[in-house]
Amino acid sequence: MMYRKKSLWMLSLLVLLTACGSSQENTTQEVTQEETQVEILEETEEETVEIQEEVSTDDSEDSDKDTESVSEATDEVQAEETTPTETDSEFQWLYDELNGKSFIFSSGAGAWRTSFSFLDNGEFSGVYSDANGPEVMVSEFTGRFDIQEEVDEFAYQLDLINFQVTSETGKEEVDGDMTITYVDEPHGFQSGSSEFELYLPYKPKDQVSEEYLSWVYGQANNEHDFLNSFGLYNVNHQFGMEELFN
Repeated sequence: MMYRKKSLWMLSLLVLLTACGSSQENTTQEVTQEETQVEILEETEEETVEIQEEVSTDDSEDSDKDTESVSEATDEVQAEETTPTETDSEFQWLYDELNGKSFIFSSGAGAWRTSFSFLDNGEFSGVYSDANGPEVMVSEFTGRFDIQEEVDEFAYQLDLINFQVTSETGKEEVDGDMTITYVDEPHGFQSGSSEFELYLPYKPKDQVSEEYLSWVYGQANNEHDFLNSFGLYNVNHQFGMEELFN
C-alpha cells in the first residue's frame, strides 16, 4: 500500500515537472519569437532609413545637377548679352563710312577691270570682266573685310574673309555677238589674298608704297601731297584699288 502511494506521488510529481518544462519551453519559444520579430523590425527600419538616405542623396544630386544646368544656362545667356556684336565694334563708324562706297582695280590700259561695292559691316559684292573682242571673261564674287586694327590716323589693317566666287565657273553664255565665259579668279583677289590696308582721305602720299601708287592713277596724279579719296591695298600681291566715283 505504501509502495502504491509512493508510486502515485512520484507519477504526479513527474507530470507536474513535465508540465512546468513544457510551459517554460513555450515561454522560451515565445520570448525567442518576440526577440526575432524585434530584430526583423529593427533590420527593416535600418533598411528603410538607408533607402531613404539613398533616395535623399539621389534627389540632392539631381537637384544639384538641375541647379548647375540652370546656372550654366543663365551664364550662357548673360555671356551672349555681354558679348559685343558686330554692330558694337569699335570700328563700326568706319564700316558705316564704307557702306555704299565702290572701288575699282584696273590697269588703266586694256579692257579688264574689277569693281566692287561695300554693304553693311564690311561685306561687299563685285564683278571682274575682261573683254578681248567678242570674248568676255567674267567672275562675280562676294566677301567681307574684317577691320583688325588701326595702323595710324589714316590707315587700318583689314583681313579678307568669306571670299567666294558666286558665278558658275566654266559656264558659257552667248549674248548677241559676245561669248561670256565665267572664270574662277577675279583680278585683285587671286589666291593668297588675305591681308589688306585701308587708306583714308588725307593719308600722306609719302606714307604709302610706290607699288600702291602705281595702280591708283587718280590719287597718284592729284595736285595734293595726300590721297584725296579712300583706297585699298592688297598687301600680298601689291595691288592698289581706289574709290570709284559715279
